[in-house]
Amino acid sequence: MKKKISISFILCIFLIGNAVGVFAATQYKEVKALFYPGVKVELNGQEANSIKALKYEGSLYISVKSMSEYFGLDSTLKYDSKNNKVTIGGPKYVNISDSKTKNFYQVIVNGNWNSSIQTNSRQMLSNYYMGIDINLDIQSETTIDEYYKNLLKNEYKDIKVSNEVNTKISNAEAKIVDYTTTDSIGKLAVIHKDSDFVTLFFFVDKTRFKETDIKEYEKIINSFNIQ
Repeated sequence: MKKKISISFILCIFLIGNAVGVFAATQYKEVKALFYPGVKVELNGQEANSIKALKYEGSLYISVKSMSEYFGLDSTLKYDSKNNKVTIGGPKYVNISDSKTKNFYQVIVNGNWNSSIQTNSRQMLSNYYMGIDINLDIQSETTIDEYYKNLLKNEYKDIKVSNEVNTKISNAEAKIVDYTTTDSIGKLAVIHKDSDFVTLFFFVDKTRFKETDIKEYEKIINSFNIQ
């Protein structure tokens, strides 16, 4: 029977010369590991060859840098030895605009989010069991209350609203709504600027929902800005 090997994605740091001395006074310790010059790795159905790896105590450690470079991910990688912190890539900016408006809208969506709809005025992204649909609509001579009521009659007629709050987002008039459906839990934000209405529809699979999931929405809405 083949021995099962667990795979761990970590940063492989190779020390040479006097770089070893940097870690001498820390909690790190020198270990012996087997170097694998090239292993096959399959990520979401796509196979990668010749990925550098180390085997230590039954686990296979794969270089984040070699994985990100192979799959064309953002390979910007920084190691802060002072704070013992690895930073991979940078913030993901999502831009929303339209030729009919002078305003430019932007949010930051960090993490492993993938786009399913991507146009200038609409972006839909998903992250495992949650997602967000960001949309820009232009309607003149319409109030935010009128626009919101129309949303509930049409696009979001299947949601059950549990709470509504009038607020300000990036100094623009806004309404934030808590809702549920038969299979999801989430929040809806409607932002009104001039004749523009930007909606952020955040949804989470009800069977996997945790209260901490709302923090993802809060990060996104707190990053919302108008330029």
